[in-house]
Amino acid sequence: MFKFISLKPYLLVITFFLCHLSYGQSPVYKKLGVESGLPSSEVLDLFTDNKGLVWIGHRKGISSFDGSTFKTYSNPKQSSLALSDIHQDYLGRIWCHNFTGQVFYIDNDSLKLFEDFNSNLISNYSSIFIYRGKELFISEDYAVFYKNLETGTIKKLKPKDHAKDSAFRVTLIEKGPSQKLLFQTYYSGFYEYKDSEIVPYKLIENQNPILPEHKNEVMRFISGPE
Repeated sequence: MFKFISLKPYLLVITFFLCHLSYGQSPVYKKLGVESGLPSSEVLDLFTDNKGLVWIGHRKGISSFDGSTFKTYSNPKQSSLALSDIHQDYLGRIWCHNFTGQVFYIDNDSLKLFEDFNSNLISNYSSIFIYRGKELFISEDYAVFYKNLETGTIKKLKPKDHAKDSAFRVTLIEKGPSQKLLFQTYYSGFYEYKDSEIVPYKLIENQNPILPEHKNEVMRFISGPE
């Protein structure tokens, strides 16, 4: 079966590539770490928003970097500090989660608690994804929480081949081939979001269809025996 391995927790220094606009000049690399103001050397996620601001999820929370300074965000309701799985919605808000079931978003320069999913989780870990800028997906142990951020519609999604009280543990939500939204599950392979439902995804032999876009440089996918 396919295994997902994240190399991000082992990155001790973030290297930003700064391109000069003038022709003929060599590119410049700038190494940034705790000595530069980053609160933690253990980086969990990297994301660049639509304004070019770099967001860094780490063991002490989430920080933004504007090219010269870091700004770190926190919320008094956080049950654990580490934040990861960074995404942006159509309103420009930044979304992330911690490892105790809480989902947050940054709006008006403040980290706000969206919801605490801990009671719906065995593993205390949610995977989140914002699809087409307006559709929020959050994994639970028995279903996938869905909210249309534009209309406010909320529902729980689950494949029809799963009984209501059976586990449907999604370990990863990402875009796959042809921009399809795919769900990698703990027990039963891959599923896709199609016609507002979650349906089985037919996997080509030896294929892992999930190739993260904004996380390519710090994540790898491998196949092999469990």
